[in-house]
Amino acid sequence: MIDTGADYTVLQWEAGRTLLGAWYRDPSNLPRGSLVTVTGVGDATLRCLVQRAGLRFMDADRNPFRIAHSLLIAEPPPRSVQRRAHWEMPSLLGRDILQHFELSLFYDPPSVALTLRD
Repeated sequence: MIDTGADYTVLQWEAGRTLLGAWYRDPSNLPRGSLVTVTGVGDATLRCLVQRAGLRFMDADRNPFRIAHSLLIAEPPPRSVQRRAHWEMPSLLGRDILQHFELSLFYDPPSVALTLRD
């Protein structure tokens, strides 16, 4: 989700589980010194790992563009919550990454375009 109100890009635990595999599924693998707590909409708090990552975007011609940046990766909830939790919050593309682009919204058909700033 593109969130122009979010200061930081956040990868939620469901997406992290898919993208990062076994390393992410076991909370004992996460480096404890890199955790921060963030507050979101409705005063929801989330503990996140600050991690340097490469984000890959594709242009209209399918040419890749990469940005190396720190992002927040949500800490996996306890296993008891994982079993019964469904989608809670989406991953967010925040202003830390969006600052590299011009954002255009289109209504017919509904779409979003990100144009790399010079």
